[in-house]
Amino acid sequence: MNDIYSHIICIHPEDESTSFLSTIGSIINQHYLTIPANEDSHSQVIETIAKFDGKALIIFLGHGSHSSLFGCCSSTSSKSIFLDSGLAEKLFNGHDILLVSCNSADFLRKQGSFASAIGFGNIISSMEERNQEAEYVTGVYRDIDEKSIAIYNECFAGSLAEAVNLLACGKISFPSLFTYLLYFFNKKINRILLDKNIENRIEIAKLLFETKSDLQYFYH
Repeated sequence: MNDIYSHIICIHPEDESTSFLSTIGSIINQHYLTIPANEDSHSQVIETIAKFDGKALIIFLGHGSHSSLFGCCSSTSSKSIFLDSGLAEKLFNGHDILLVSCNSADFLRKQGSFASAIGFGNIISSMEERNQEAEYVTGVYRDIDEKSIAIYNECFAGSLAEAVNLLACGKISFPSLFTYLLYFFNKKINRILLDKNIENRIEIAKLLFETKSDLQYFYH
């Protein structure tokens, strides 16, 4: 039971490339909402959040950029914008926000209405994102393959699930969520490094360390 929030919602646009994040939903299933790949579903979720009274916890799982959070991506449609900065400013007003999406820390820096928030840097959760990072940002390809990324995704989602569950159950506060995320990421990093049966464990641990280091906590 959580006495801190009037509402808790965990939003996850349907997208095969972020399906590994459903681990979080399985732990807090009563608060977990998948969004089908259509604009009507986007609108309905936005309307629901807009009606929240009191202080809510809003969690977003999916793709993002420096300027927006993306909605659904199916075989017949490309990513569509779920929230841009202007709409987020209105919907986040007075709430605690966790954005599990690429560059969400930069997105949150442009917001001024939330109570507290946590965002991430670049999250390399697929070979496509690994290649894009090399081609458009660093010029260097990481020494990771599909198997390594799958292990990273499992560790990433598992760490989030453990920490978010504590918050949703009312066992920790939102500021403590940041601390517990760091703690669970560190546990995964140590486990990976100590397990010599894991191929490419150094690169996997490095990727988890960078994810942890890019994590940002904001409050107003």
